[in-house]
Amino acid sequence: YKLLPENAVVTSHPGVADVFSGYAYTLDRVASDGQIITSRGAGTALEFALALLNRIASDKAARRVASDIVMYE
Repeated sequence: YKLLPENAVVTSHPGVADVFSGYAYTLDRVASDGQIITSRGAGTALEFALALLNRIASDKAARRVASDIVMYE
């Protein structure tokens, strides 16, 4: 059983990368394909959260939060 469409762009923790052999696997810290957003692990949690915020609210909201937490300068 597959939750993702075939050839979906995904990323994951390196320890489980082989599970995604049927997909377009990337080493990007956060990957987005359609309604699916994946990330590499705990070290990418903030970037993942901003990607989710961008999706459910707006890019402006995500940029404001990133600025407020001094994620990027």
